[in-house]
Amino acid sequence: MTVQITIIGLGRTGSSFGLALGEHKQQIQRVGHDKDFTIAANVQKNNVIDQFNHNLHDAVINADLVLLTTPFDQIYSTLEQIGSDLKEGVVVLDTSNAKVTVSEWTKTLLPKGRYYIGLTPMISPQYLLEEQPTAHADLYKNSLIAICGLPNTSADAYKLATDFVTLVGAQPLFTDLFEIDGLMSAAEITPRLISSALVRALILQPGWQEARKFAGKNFWDIGAPSGRISSAKEFVQTWQANEQNLERLLDDVIRMLQIWRDDLQAGETERLIQELDQAQKDYQLWQAERQKAGWNQFETPGGWDKIPNSSERIGGLFGMNLFNKKQKEK
Repeated sequence: MTVQITIIGLGRTGSSFGLALGEHKQQIQRVGHDKDFTIAANVQKNNVIDQFNHNLHDAVINADLVLLTTPFDQIYSTLEQIGSDLKEGVVVLDTSNAKVTVSEWTKTLLPKGRYYIGLTPMISPQYLLEEQPTAHADLYKNSLIAICGLPNTSADAYKLATDFVTLVGAQPLFTDLFEIDGLMSAAEITPRLISSALVRALILQPGWQEARKFAGKNFWDIGAPSGRISSAKEFVQTWQANEQNLERLLDDVIRMLQIWRDDLQAGETERLIQELDQAQKDYQLWQAERQKAGWNQFETPGGWDKIPNSSERIGGLFGMNLFNKKQKEK
């Protein structure tokens, strides 16, 4: 008996999860699906998955766990298509940066007895500066993956999500939907918005045709987050889904710039020096902490007081399946 995990979306995130699960092939059947059928041969050749299924419905019909790693603008339509195919007790995970919105969709698109859990993975520090981001089996090893769900989500669904996270070598951090959306708005979405705005503002300057010849590492670095937006449409939809969080964050950034401009105009150079010096120290402290990943503390709700070993994790996955079977027999 094996546990089927279906991964929908085989980009860097989905493929890395598939690779990480590869050492458990005797217990786990990894099924993959992607809208781009041309990747099928590549992911199977590289041991990302065990089976690529071109038909989305067939890919999920026997799944015990479904992992959505598609772009945000594809999640609604994917849930709409697979909802009626999901067997009772299945857990649907997603890795988007708009958990509140996705959870609301699942209330109407997932039948009763199918559960939604949101995952927010952080990559291992060794891959932070990777020039050409690719999939790695240890992309999430010794890193954090936040877990959140709806209030009525069963404890068994949470347990299955936790088993999955620990199987790929990460440590679970339990949070709620609103909190993680706020955190990711600050940590991921805002830097890309500010990067894009600064690039546009500078390039629209009358003197940019000449200034561009002198632009160097600072402009290169500040534009990097903008360059990592794979789809403007998807990014805008993610922005809309986090509109309240981002409105507050952008207001704070604008206010900070206005305060600094006013300080400069008022001759408050000493205060400006202190502010800029503190910003540099804060950034350097974050760099050091992120490289060490020293905050990886395993946080658990009632009674989950230790990280299970590999065999215990597999047992947990089987335990979830047996639980579902018992529920159906009642």
